[in-house]
Amino acid sequence: MTTESNPASTAGEEGTGSGPVVPDPAGTGTGAAPLDGDPNAVQASGQKPEDLPDWARRQLEQVRGEAATYRTRLREKEAELASKIEAETAAREKAEREVLREQVARRFALPDDLAALLQGDGADQLEQHAKTLAKYAPQASFDAAAARGGLDPADEGDDDLDPVALAARVRAGRY
Repeated sequence: MTTESNPASTAGEEGTGSGPVVPDPAGTGTGAAPLDGDPNAVQASGQKPEDLPDWARRQLEQVRGEAATYRTRLREKEAELASKIEAETAAREKAEREVLREQVARRFALPDDLAALLQGDGADQLEQHAKTLAKYAPQASFDAAAARGGLDPADEGDDDLDPVALAARVRAGRY
């Protein structure tokens, strides 16, 4: 068995190990260059695209075109995502302001018409404005007569109610 040295693994020469490698034909001192015609060879020598064979130039142009397409798609998606995030953030902030305004309006017992007029950026400003509006808001008064249900104990007229007789009448009506 004979041992042969691989030119890609010898010191002083650079290679990728993916195809036949020969010394740099241009003599630029950049290391080994892949043989022409091998589509799997990697261009690690730093050659210019004009110096590459036709098949390599076509493949390089195709890959660059695909990369440009992906970069364009990426930028479009980034812009689309940024606009969606911005819109969602604005909607969330608006909803938070509405909730805060409703909470302050309920705390100061403002009617809905006046609650819609509350202005301010923070809770403190909204509370100050709510205090001012509360001075002019109609205050709900408690009407005890309207809050009671059923019979009014002040009404007279059925003082002779006999609970035993009422129970007997109810039992007689059941059967």
